[in-house]
This record gives sequence, structure tokens and C-alpha cells, in this order.
Amino acid sequence: MVAHPVLSSASPSSAAVARRAAHGHTPSAFDTLMASAWAEMIVSYWDDQHRAGRIDPRAPLDVVDWMPGDGGSARQMIQALVQRVRWRLGFEPRLRYLACVEDAAVAGAWHHEPELCSLLDPGLLVPMLWQPGGGDAPCLLPMGEPRRWASMNPVVVLAHDRFRHLPQRLLATHYGRLLEASPQELMERRDEPEDQRWRPVDENTLTPALRALVQSHVAGLNSAPVCLPVGAIDALAQVAALCPGGYLVLSTARGFANDRGVRLGGFDSVLSTFRRDRLLPTDFALLGAHLAGQQALAWHRAVGEAEVVQAVAGGAGSSRAALERWVAPLARGDCGDGAALARVMRCALRDSGASAGLVVLRRAQHDPRVFAAACPDLHLRWLGRGGVDREAWAEALRCVWGQHLPSPHGPPLFRDVALSAMRIAEWGFARRVWLRGLAVHGRTAPDLAQLAWCESCSGDLASAVRHVAEALAILPADPLALDVQRRLHERLAAWDTAEDGWLRCIARDPGGLVLEPLDSSHAPALGHQFRDPQIAVMSGFDPIDATCNAAQWVDARRLEASRIDYAVMHAEHGFVGHTGLYQWARAGFFYFWIGVDFQGRGFAVQAGRMLCRHALAHGVDCLITTVYVDNTRSMRALMRIGFRRMPVRRPSDKEGLHYMALKAPGVEVDELAVLIDYNRREEQPVDFEPDPDAAINEGGTA
Repeated sequence: MVAHPVLSSASPSSAAVARRAAHGHTPSAFDTLMASAWAEMIVSYWDDQHRAGRIDPRAPLDVVDWMPGDGGSARQMIQALVQRVRWRLGFEPRLRYLACVEDAAVAGAWHHEPELCSLLDPGLLVPMLWQPGGGDAPCLLPMGEPRRWASMNPVVVLAHDRFRHLPQRLLATHYGRLLEASPQELMERRDEPEDQRWRPVDENTLTPALRALVQSHVAGLNSAPVCLPVGAIDALAQVAALCPGGYLVLSTARGFANDRGVRLGGFDSVLSTFRRDRLLPTDFALLGAHLAGQQALAWHRAVGEAEVVQAVAGGAGSSRAALERWVAPLARGDCGDGAALARVMRCALRDSGASAGLVVLRRAQHDPRVFAAACPDLHLRWLGRGGVDREAWAEALRCVWGQHLPSPHGPPLFRDVALSAMRIAEWGFARRVWLRGLAVHGRTAPDLAQLAWCESCSGDLASAVRHVAEALAILPADPLALDVQRRLHERLAAWDTAEDGWLRCIARDPGGLVLEPLDSSHAPALGHQFRDPQIAVMSGFDPIDATCNAAQWVDARRLEASRIDYAVMHAEHGFVGHTGLYQWARAGFFYFWIGVDFQGRGFAVQAGRMLCRHALAHGVDCLITTVYVDNTRSMRALMRIGFRRMPVRRPSDKEGLHYMALKAPGVEVDELAVLIDYNRREEQPVDFEPDPDAAINEGGTA
């Protein structure tokens, strides 16, 4: 069941408000591919420093994030680093990820977010106060009093696109003249002559170093803009002063990688960027030229679409050869492919279907934004079809969700993830995604109706009824909630209300199973799990094929009043199998099968024990069943349920069968008489005779 997303109108929590305040400093050009490339580079840097004896393993290895946003990018980076640190470094480091926040309120709000708490509690993620380029000393904000930060080990700083948010001056060289203007005034006074909007640079406002830098930089330019990153220069000087053990600074932002980019982009490029973002692009070539005179090394290249990635290294152990080695993951250039892969995803899904979309998603390392580009087409048209690799998509969806931090001001990705999971019967995962999304984005009628359907498909109709009631209380006319309510009422109306009735739910056992009366709602899942032809062969049931689909199969069984059929439902997986009884007088014939995707997990034994226990407690004195001689797996399962082999055989059997019986404790029953009675009712031969080779196996293995 699929509904179009409806945005929440619920009031955000105080934690949500704090996270919204931080959203303004969320890195714009950061995704899973960039996190992966940066993590590879950082670990390579640490590995070299450790081999050179410049790392004290007893002290923390600090990664300072100047733009962690609402914590989502910080979580992505931590995951990427942890995955690589464990196998790459020759020691177990004390990794400490220092996320710069606006104030203590934001840091406190993070402790209310489950995804961040698991990182905060062990001290892996530590909030920090640091205004790059500012005068205040950085300090840590762990639980308790703030304390000043210092690190003797080499430090990694993730600047992201913070340089664009720091002060910049817009200069221009125009045939030997050096001019300056306010980009805001250029926008507001665009109809005035250029000589009234640009003024000569007051050289007294430039330090000698900056004056020499600008003059050297513009020497090869005739008429071009110069974005002077004065804030970035001050911030990098602060990093050098605070990190005596060495440092590595990584940044990525919209900007220029070389003079050619400046000349080709020109003034139009600078002003269009400012018009869109109210920020100037960063001239990384100019910044690199400045660093060359400050005993620091810089490397940068263009990636993606008008983005530049830069690495700056300084302090002990830094050399041009080492830097070239460290930046190898960035030099490939694929770290900026995220936006292009999102477009490729849409085309691949449209032209080639879910399998091609899965390839693109893997190439994007399960980036949430690339996944979002596939929706809603992915779960509306593709997932749930025959031939879709459900197991691979289940793994992919978990990877996507694991890299996404739900945020009230961010896109409601939880809907697309949960709906996709429901289409491939990953009910438990879908339930958790719905619940987390509802907690963050607010409770809406369509979302609650989807959650109700998810619960109903995994055996928890009581919760389903509660959720749909809440949905209709919010929006009484919601069509999806009304449809789910109708379906639930139709199912429940067919159940017995008496405690001793057979057509009722048999409560969930500790293993997560529940047995509920089989009906047409189970047909799609039943047909999928019955797709192995051997299930029909070994269980003796009619096959489900082109002449008899799953719904017809279920309806045909429901017409036989003496048969009591149950769907075996699992809280995580939904429908996993089928069990039931042919019941007469005080006896019954037991049968079961487990779906092709869930065999070998013990579900047959759990479900069989539940049904047999229920039957023996409600008037059945003896249960019988049969199993093919070569079906050793089912034989073991039956013996673990409690069945024992009867010492009889039937010469008329074309294939070898074992006859099994389970009797109620303390009840005297002639099990052979029950077996003969059943065969007469089924119009089967009753030429039973003693089996001299029968040996009742009292054991059985898992």
C-alpha cells in the first residue's frame, strides 16, 4: 500500500528547534562519496604519521569538523572513519570527532537524538566551540563544564565550505587597475555605470603579504574578479598555531581551482553564485598561493559541478611527495560525482528498472540523496515486482537509512525508505523507520495508516487497529486510513471472538511468531514464499501456478470447513510459512511448510509447537501427520515439536512415508485407529501393517 507523502504540521520539539538553528551551517557539497574519500585520505595521513613516530597512541586522534550541521554529516564521517581505522592502522586509536556547534544549546539537543547519543555517550563525538579565525580559544563541550582544547597529535580539520562563510573581499583587476566592490551593492545598483560601483582598492587595508599575494595573482589576468579569502587565511593561520603536532585541512566548496577557471567564469559566474547563495565562491588557487609562503602545502582540483576539493597540510611530516600520496582518493575525482549519480539514478530506473537502480546506488555508496532521486518511482513501480532481488535491496535500504540522520527541517526520506521496505516485505525494518520518522517529523494520518498496514502485515493487528484509529482521529476523511480500517475490520470479522475458538490469533511466542487465520490478505506473500516447486512436492499441497494463483489457493482451502489454516507471521519478516490442521472429533491431521526464504531458521518447530499446544489444550487428544522417508529436515522438525514415529507402514504407498503421532499428556488414545479413521475420511487405503524396521527415534537435532 502506497500513499503520497504528506508533510507534517506538528510542532517541533526544543531539540528540533536547536537542530534547525544548526542547519544553516550544513555543508552543501558533502555526501557519502566525499566522506569515503576523505576518510581514506585521513587514515593514510595518520598511518604515515604513526610510522614516523609522530603519533602518541595514548592521546586522542582529533578530527575537528567546522560544519557538522545538524549532526548528519558528522555521523557519516564517523562511520566512514571507523570502518577504515580498524583495519588500516597498526594500533587501536582513541578517535575523537570534535563537532563545532553554535552554542551549548545545540550540543545539549544532540543528546536527545538516538542516532547521535550512541556516538556521544562513549566520547567518540564531542561538541566543541570554535569560531574559525575568531579570537576565542576553542573549548570542548562534553557532559559537564567546558574545557579548553589542546592536542599534541596531528589534527585533521574538516572545513567543508566554511571558507565561503568567512569574510571575503571582492576585488577585480582591470587592465592594470586593482578595484574593489561590495557584491551586495553590485546586485542592488546593477543599472548604474560600472565605474560608480567599483572603486580603487585602498592599499592601506591590505597587509604587505596580502598586497604581494594579490599583485602576484593578478599579474597574468587582464580583466577578472578576485575573491580574496581573508577569513580563510586567518582561519588557517589559527589552525597552524593551535596544532603544533601538524595538521591536515580538508575543504570542498563552489569556487575556482586555477586562473583558467577565473578567466572563463568571469564576473558573471561570481555574481550568479552570490545571487543564489549570498556567498562568494572561494578562489582556492589564490589560497594555495598564499599558503606556499607560509610553510604549508596545498593541493586542489575541480570535482563535480563547479566544486573544488582542497587539502592543506602543515607541520612536521608534511612534504609534497607525502601530500600527493595522501590525496590519491581525491585525485581520482569521483568524490564529486554525487549530484551526477542522482541524475543517472533517475534515468537508470526509468530505462532499465530496479536492478540498474541498485547498481547506481551501490556506485554512490548508498548515498541518501541518490536514493531519494529514485523515489517515488522506485517503490511505486519497481520494488515488489517479480524478479527483484529483495535481499540485495533490503541490504541497500539499511545502508541508506544508516547514513541518514532524520531531521525536522530536512526531507522526509523516511517515507521513501519505509515504503520501499514494505514493498519487499521488510516489515520490521519498515516499522522502525516509520516510528523514527513519525517521532522526528510529526504524526500524520497517511503515515499512521501506512504504519498500521505494516503492523497488520507482520502479525500485530492490535497495534494496527490503534494506529489507524489515531490516524482517523487526526483526519477522519483520510482515504488511506479509511481503506486500512476497512481491510482490518473485514479480517477481524471472520475471526472467532470466543477464547476457545479456532479462528483466532494464537499469541506471539518469545521467538517472534504469531499464528493468525489464513485469508486473502496473505495471498501475495504466500505465493512468493511458495515459489520453490519442492515445497508443493514435499508437503503434498496443490501447486501454485498459472492455473491456480495464490488467492485462489487460499480461497479453496477456506471453503473446507474441517480445515483450520494459519499464516505463520514473524514480527520482522511478515509471512514466513503456513501451518494447520484437518480436524475431526477429538483428532487432527497436522501439516506445515516454511517459505523458501526462511527455511532453516527454526520457524517450523516454533510454529508447530504453538499450534499443537493450542490444539491439545482445546479438545484434541491425538495429532497425526506424514513425512516422506527422505525428508530428513521435516522429520527432525516434527520430532522436536513432539511427534513420534508410529511403527507401521502401508504397502500401497508408492513412495516411502513415515507416519507420526503426537498425543495429549495423560490421555489414552489408539493412534493407529486415529490414522485409519483419517485415511477413510480421505478415501485413502488403510492396508496398514507393522513395520519391522521401525525404530522410534526419541532424539532429533536442530
